[in-house]
Amino acid sequence: MQSFVAGDECSIDVEWRTKAGCATIKPPPKKHSSASWGWPFVGVFLGIAALYFGGGVMLNKRRYGLDGLDALPHSTFWVETLPELMREGFYFSLDAAQATYESCFKCVSGRAMQQDPYAYSQAPTFESEVDVE
Repeated sequence: MQSFVAGDECSIDVEWRTKAGCATIKPPPKKHSSASWGWPFVGVFLGIAALYFGGGVMLNKRRYGLDGLDALPHSTFWVETLPELMREGFYFSLDAAQATYESCFKCVSGRAMQQDPYAYSQAPTFESEVDVE
């Protein structure tokens, strides 16, 4: 049932009776957040990493007499290969982003040129243009 009560000139009081607006006696159920497994996973991962690196360094020092970065387990991977793979992945992603940007800009500027051919003279390029004299 609806009832409207008029107030003074500056305000209007509205009373709307509905079952959804009444307070409930029991609280709503608690929602489990997805982050509840995050910190235990991080703890287990760090524990395994510490065991891998600590145990590997200790083994390489005692058994093989290695020192410094050579004592890391699979040191060739961690010191040489992984940084190179990360560099290649970065430049691959950068090239893909630039190609996507340039193709989108050509598409947008092509539509704009149909409306106003003098709006865009050319798409921007990422290559540095240096005049050698």
